[in-house]
Amino acid sequence: MRALLVAVVTALLTAGTVLTPLPAASASTCVQPIAHRGVHNDVIDEDTVEAILAADPYGSAEIDIHVNADAHLVVMHDATVDRTTDGTGSVHDMTLQQVRALRTTPNGFQVPTLRQALRAAAQVDLRIVVELKRASEWSQPLY
Repeated sequence: MRALLVAVVTALLTAGTVLTPLPAASASTCVQPIAHRGVHNDVIDEDTVEAILAADPYGSAEIDIHVNADAHLVVMHDATVDRTTDGTGSVHDMTLQQVRALRTTPNGFQVPTLRQALRAAAQVDLRIVVELKRASEWSQPLY
């Protein structure tokens, strides 16, 4: 667990030049909601572009990313696609083509890449908190 924490902190520090700092805290901004995995419900599935766009009223959304077999960053909470899609298997063992063939359950949305998620967030000027899943297994050049 400590190694994972060190890897995440290292990744964040390495990427620090692209991170935007939060504004200084004040009485009105001390606590800001973050839509966990975007806003998901009966009609919008978690960690999808649609869930990110639905988080617009909150100002921030958290997403989870894994690196897949051909080094693409894929938005997915779990290490496997079993719970959240119509497929089975490990995200890390799938190519981007295989991931793109998946549909989220129960509503059938596309599984986005990090690039697609960030583009969606930019459309509505939404802050994104990215959780790097299994970051200790990522190669340094990927950071």
